[in-house]
Amino acid sequence: MNEGPRELDLMAYADGQLPPAAAEEVRRWLEANPEARAKVAVHGKLCDAARRCMGTPAVPMGLIARVDEMARQEAGATRWRMGWVSAVAAVLVVGLGTVMMWPTLTGGERRALVRQSDLVPVTWVRSTARVHLGCSKHVDHFHAAFPNSVKAMPASLKEFIGHDATCPDLSKLGYRFAGCGPCMIPGGKTAHLLYRPTDGSDRCVSLFVQPDTGQLKLDAAKVYYAPDPEDGTPMIVWRGKGVLYYLVAEADGQLASAAGEMGMKVGI
Repeated sequence: MNEGPRELDLMAYADGQLPPAAAEEVRRWLEANPEARAKVAVHGKLCDAARRCMGTPAVPMGLIARVDEMARQEAGATRWRMGWVSAVAAVLVVGLGTVMMWPTLTGGERRALVRQSDLVPVTWVRSTARVHLGCSKHVDHFHAAFPNSVKAMPASLKEFIGHDATCPDLSKLGYRFAGCGPCMIPGGKTAHLLYRPTDGSDRCVSLFVQPDTGQLKLDAAKVYYAPDPEDGTPMIVWRGKGVLYYLVAEADGQLASAAGEMGMKVGI
């Protein structure tokens, strides 16, 4: 990657959409290019904010014209155009504002994705994110009470929590099942499934499963987006049949891809 990655690859990296091997290559290039790294970070944050505006009224024509003019000026000033992409995201955020709810979940059953509210306590979010990050540092996550194969997990998980639960196979996304263990997070008895990237990086995905005893008064027709307020670690929470799911990753793109393997298309 002597000439540096393509603009589209940088954008995909910022959104967490690159395959693990390609993401690692971009990450190494960015380590040696601090200016580009800073722009990618800003782009990722602004685009995350812009995505939260989905479902608001159409963008005014005057705003579109302003964005177009910014794009033209930036494109004439530099070969590397991440700046104007970030500018588009920034203008959209300023022009549209934010919303608390919008339909972005399709396929199978239709739900709505809801930004974090007091239905998912901040202390629960923070505690779960810390467990995810802490367990990610271990070599593996296997516990004697659980099998070392994701295919054998459903029966074991049902015995542990008393309900059927979805146990996704994320191998085609570039993750291996790193094991399951009983976990101490708010809400009661919990099983923690950990998935580790096969490229050796530390961007893991965690799925926490609890029996649903009414501990969270969540609407069964909605999915709750609850990122860690301290470091932004993204998480979604939803109710299944008799269970609560907490899906945690380290980028929105990871989260959306993993949710897709659980039968949901989440546009975060």
